[in-house]
Amino acid sequence: MNSALASPQLNLDALVDQFIAEVCAGKTNETPAAYLTKLRFLKRFIEQQQIHEISQPTIDQFRIWLLTRKTKVRGKREVNGSLSPFTIRTVITTVRHFLRWANERGYLPKIAIKNIKEPQPDPKPISQQTFERLLNAANSLKNDWERARDIAILLMLRDTGGRCSSIAKINLTNLDTKAGTAIVLDKGGRYSWLFFGPTTSQAIETWITYRNSLHPLDDTLFIGQSGHAMNRRSIRRVLDKLAKIAGVEHERYNPHAFRHAFARDTLLAGADLTQTSQLLNHSTIVTTARYYARWSKKELAEIHHKYSPLNGKI
Repeated sequence: MNSALASPQLNLDALVDQFIAEVCAGKTNETPAAYLTKLRFLKRFIEQQQIHEISQPTIDQFRIWLLTRKTKVRGKREVNGSLSPFTIRTVITTVRHFLRWANERGYLPKIAIKNIKEPQPDPKPISQQTFERLLNAANSLKNDWERARDIAILLMLRDTGGRCSSIAKINLTNLDTKAGTAIVLDKGGRYSWLFFGPTTSQAIETWITYRNSLHPLDDTLFIGQSGHAMNRRSIRRVLDKLAKIAGVEHERYNPHAFRHAFARDTLLAGADLTQTSQLLNHSTIVTTARYYARWSKKELAEIHHKYSPLNGKI
């Protein structure tokens, strides 16, 4: 067996980097970051428990550790609360993939990890109140260019339902503010159309007038003060900054929460699954139904009141 993990606690970082480099094959979308986030749970467990060997008993203990945790990370802060079933399942799925890969290359023995029952994902949209507070925070920024850019970013996230990585890749040559459209390279190497309304168009045009004064180094729509193109990490940093100003650091405001809110809003407004699926550039409506067509009891009561055949007729 390969000796790369003779001291697992010292070599796990390098092995994870190799795993991500191989399985992601140079992808720059959310997938490498998602793998790394999930595998950090394994690294944290090994460090806390001072584990010196990754074996079947180690992974069995790790699974119990996930299921019985009393704290979780929200934003950059550890708070009380157990991990959600969905988080546990996705962590275990990623760790299983990693263990299989390491075994195939001779780094680890064959190790199994049992997953939990498929959870029903809870609705995770950004709330309208949180969005408005973020927008107010952006409006309070002193630098004109920064205020214009951050407002445009918030409106693009909220109005298009686009993935953060795709919005970061919007190029001026593929942007039409009058038509309210942009063509972007999306997940899986697919091209996607983003659609947005007049309010967002106006915000983008305002930002572009300031953008030109920053001496941009390419044609990417969103850039930093240095003129370099932003990426999804720098957009996330913008959201973190605005959340701190707005006092909503512990609320849901991650980029995907904007996408979730957009999807649910379109469905509640009357769009069918196929329409919403195409707006989100999903490869199948099964994904749309599974992750976005999920409603709280309060929302279901409101939907029933709106569509019940007996409502107002007896």
